[in-house]
Amino acid sequence: DSAKPGKLETLTSANGPKPVGPYSAATKINEETTRSSSRQDVLALDPATGDLVSDDVVEQTKQSLENLKAVLEDNGSSLNNVTRCNLFLLTMDDFKAVNEVYSTFFTDHLPARTAVAVYQLPKGAKFEIQADATVANS
Repeated sequence: DSAKPGKLETLTSANGPKPVGPYSAATKINEETTRSSSRQDVLALDPATGDLVSDDVVEQTKQSLENLKAVLEDNGSSLNNVTRCNLFLLTMDDFKAVNEVYSTFFTDHLPARTAVAVYQLPKGAKFEIQADATVANS
């Protein structure tokens, strides 16, 4: 017998920024259980203006994580349900500063994680986070 694919649902957040391109801020994959998977790609955008909050990587990291937290909380989840993060930096010289901010958001629960340096990020950002999390089924 063949496996049925999960139902996809676009998640939004009243407290998070709008996507800067043709994609969803988060997508929920309903596996017909009590929990589902969600993936978010989050930049350091001010939710009110859609602009980067700052040119500073520390401020961008903080805002990206605040935006991630908002998307999760607006959809019945939290940072404690994040299972994996991918961090994108323009330079690994920022790795220590990013880790210092990151560690203030993930204290008790530490998701699996990768961090890579990339050539460019949308809107000229210096930091972006992609996270997988579980969210409650509606």
